[in-house]
Amino acid sequence: MEISVLIVEDEIAIVTLLRYNLEREGFRVFSTGDGEEAIGMVKDYKPDIIVLDWMLPSMSGIDICKQLRWNQDTKGIPIIMLSARGEESDRIKGLDAGADDYLVKPFRTGELTARIRLALRKVQQDENNPIGEFGDLTIDYAARTVKKNSVAIKLTATEYTLLVLMSKNEGTVLTHHYV
Repeated sequence: MEISVLIVEDEIAIVTLLRYNLEREGFRVFSTGDGEEAIGMVKDYKPDIIVLDWMLPSMSGIDICKQLRWNQDTKGIPIIMLSARGEESDRIKGLDAGADDYLVKPFRTGELTARIRLALRKVQQDENNPIGEFGDLTIDYAARTVKKNSVAIKLTATEYTLLVLMSKNEGTVLTHHYV
């Protein structure tokens, strides 16, 4: 099955570079440079993963990310934020908005491709083991929800990511390199 990637990026040179390299790796690629159009394309094409620029005309990548995470049909699609904004506070904002990963421009296409494969592996693992139970805490990896004693807990994207990381590495000391 061919894996589809939606690139949401307004710089034509970057889209061309990504399309060439991702199609060479066997991915089916869709693209748009407009934030509002991206929301429609996600609903129409249901991509397996999204590569999302932060600074777009009409709607920021942060707003797109938040909107996709709040929608039941799109909240499980992995999102890799791609941005020239490289400060720690920017990366935190992107991850807190719901991005699964954050890559700063300029970047190497090989690294982006590896991050795409990693994000897709995580989705596959979640589909194979959709529920994790840890005492009175239940994590539904597919739905990206957490419950304690059957009561939903609202977490930021970063809190959820850290909880999943710790739950899948129980008994292992994790350094900042894992995050």
